Amino acid sequence: MENPCKAFLEPRHSFDIDRFFGLPLALRANVAHGILCAYNADHAKALHDFIAADLRERGDGPMGKTMLTILPAWIKAAKNRDVVARGYRRLYEKGLALEGKSGTT
Repeated sequence: MENPCKAFLEPRHSFDIDRFFGLPLALRANVAHGILCAYNADHAKALHDFIAADLRERGDGPMGKTMLTILPAWIKAAKNRDVVARGYRRLYEKGLALEGKSGTT
């Protein structure tokens, strides 16, 4: 019998693919340096807030690693902050629309 957690154990080359189902994520945006993606509006909002923050604190995860600190370097680079933040803002708004919600934060 195949290990049901196999999808989570195998490294993936593309983070815009759902690790469990193997399908492209619905919330995707192309920016100058690559592809931004999120699982839902809350995920996009968390990523936006992290990227837009002036001070980024280390996480409480193992060895200080969290979903935010292990992002690709080009996403976290200060020189790309405006482009990436705008991209995640668009994903957040698209996520709200897909979830049938509205709001501005």
